[in-house]
Amino acid sequence: MENSNGAKVQDNEIHQTSTAIPSGSNTVEGITIDNCQNAVLTSNELYELYSPIRLKNTCLLTELHCNDIDNDLNSGGTGVNIDGADISPQGISSTETWENTWKGYSTSINGVVGTPAQQTFWYYDPLLANGNPFPHPSSVNPQGTTPTIAETCSLNIIIDVHERDAQFGKVVADSMNYSYSAEELEYKSRTHLFNLIKSDTTLLTKSTAKDSLFRNFYSGVEQLNIGIFYKIDSLILEGNLDAAADLNNSITDSLEWESNLKAVYSIIINKTLRDSLLNASDTTMLEEIAFQNPMDGGRAVFWARALLFLEIHDETISARIGSINSSLNITHQKDSTTIQLFPNPANDQCQVVVTGIKKDFIVRVKDIVGQDLYIKSIASEINLINIDTSFMTPGMYILIVTDGVEFFKQEKIVISR
Repeated sequence: MENSNGAKVQDNEIHQTSTAIPSGSNTVEGITIDNCQNAVLTSNELYELYSPIRLKNTCLLTELHCNDIDNDLNSGGTGVNIDGADISPQGISSTETWENTWKGYSTSINGVVGTPAQQTFWYYDPLLANGNPFPHPSSVNPQGTTPTIAETCSLNIIIDVHERDAQFGKVVADSMNYSYSAEELEYKSRTHLFNLIKSDTTLLTKSTAKDSLFRNFYSGVEQLNIGIFYKIDSLILEGNLDAAADLNNSITDSLEWESNLKAVYSIIINKTLRDSLLNASDTTMLEEIAFQNPMDGGRAVFWARALLFLEIHDETISARIGSINSSLNITHQKDSTTIQLFPNPANDQCQVVVTGIKKDFIVRVKDIVGQDLYIKSIASEINLINIDTSFMTPGMYILIVTDGVEFFKQEKIVISR
């Protein structure tokens, strides 16, 4: 892995069956991290490799968690080779040891070797079987400590995949900032997270301070219409149509997309799935829903179209910036306004070149649910803007250039790590 800040190398099994000690170009390496800051190596099994892990150049804030390094047979192996790299402390003093294990290493066969740019600490639990890395004195300063926070290795992988708190922390805290279509986007965000938790309940417990927020969110939404609609889906899949119909009838809808969904469910449950023909009233109601814009009418719009075999191409809804009383004039500047992004896809930083705007303007970056992640006012004489994207999770974002009243341009930013 080279030049990839924020990389995650996890759950790999790399085994060598030969016990011969290789040399030169035949040296068998497991994982090499070269110039990768803020990377995570977790839950990897590295067996009988002459160089299981190698760290090169700048690897600050890179962490090794729960890796199993077994070199019982290859007595010449190196364990972790710090090849002149800059590394941060591995573990947290008196708190966490990150539970890497070392089998086949001792004071004569070091589990950590090499010479870092600056020596740092390696914390380990002396009570953990094979927890001592037996480092070479020139590599790291070993610190035996009993951790007060247990490392949950199996959860590291799940946390890395979902990045729960970063993506959904503001949803459960009800602190999302939507600058347009707030009611619709809030409902969809809550529905998406609830369905995600339903499919993976481990998201409720990640041993972070926000666990209680996620549990309260889940139990609360389960009693709302979002949770009831989910139960209706489950009953339909089970073929229990009578129970699904009763539950659907019990819903008191308060929003247009809930009214639409309740109406379409009624037709699906009582007519379509019972092989009963639609009457004129059914068709009229479905048409009224099918010709709505999905942004306003919700997912029931697509279902209504499918039931009527309609293909409809919706007009694009322009994003409104600011309050409803000061919505944007969507009059584009003519060809004089341009935006260039580089690099795109971006990693930790994206540069924006704006030309053709003769007054002060605002640059905003939004995620796919409309939350503002970046807002900055720019003077008209400035045309190069550096945006720090290191805090953004991988995915697609929208960059908008406006003066708060008039909309100029928008472009997509892709974050890839």
